[in-house]
Amino acid sequence: MLAENHGISFDWNGTFCEIHLSDDLGYILDVREWCVDRYVYMVDKVHPHDNDVPDITLGQWHAPTEAEARSNAEKAFLRHLSGPVLVQ
Repeated sequence: MLAENHGISFDWNGTFCEIHLSDDLGYILDVREWCVDRYVYMVDKVHPHDNDVPDITLGQWHAPTEAEARSNAEKAFLRHLSGPVLVQ
């Protein structure tokens, strides 16, 4: 599995998951209720130790449940590691 190949564990803390790949490269997967029965999930590229470096949103999508949104956020992140993520 791609996540295991990169040593990635998706440890969700409430509605977000922080992934640090190196000292200067990290990602945040974020899931939020957007409206009734609809969740938005986002993948952001961040600098884990420097808040002055702007975050970059790689994509934002929708899903009908929180569980599906989390799963889809993980899949979108893994697709990003293999190549660019397309924004819907």
